Amino acid sequence: MTCSTFSQGTFVPDENRIILCANTLTKENDFEDGLKRQLIMMYDYHKYENMDCNNCKHLACSEIRAAMFSTACNPKGRTYKASKIFNSDTLDRGDAADFCVKDLATSHLAEKDKCTENAKRTVDYMFDKCKKDTSPFAMGSRRQTKNIA
Repeated sequence: MTCSTFSQGTFVPDENRIILCANTLTKENDFEDGLKRQLIMMYDYHKYENMDCNNCKHLACSEIRAAMFSTACNPKGRTYKASKIFNSDTLDRGDAADFCVKDLATSHLAEKDKCTENAKRTVDYMFDKCKKDTSPFAMGSRRQTKNIA
């Protein structure tokens, strides 16, 4: 069982290890984003007593949290894709950030075969709850719940 797919890497809970794919993570930002994504998967797996790597809601929450820290959606380290979104006249800064996080989380969740069909709907459903959890990166972050969904 794995908690994510092999496009960037995967977290293997049974072995408590992360595998990164060097052939797809050739740029520094890609490597850092891939590692952060898998570390968040690992953290969530150990943080939540009921984390199930086959539950699309649980995976969506981890993908949302990982996308929040991705250079693609981070205004301080934004990539070209995010720059176009953040500079859009139709969205304010907060809307643009949320759009980017949802888009990235949806694309990552869709990599899991079981979640592909409903990825967007699942991310939208879990978004508000999961974006509030910035642990372990936020100062003073606390374990707010024992159950993910």
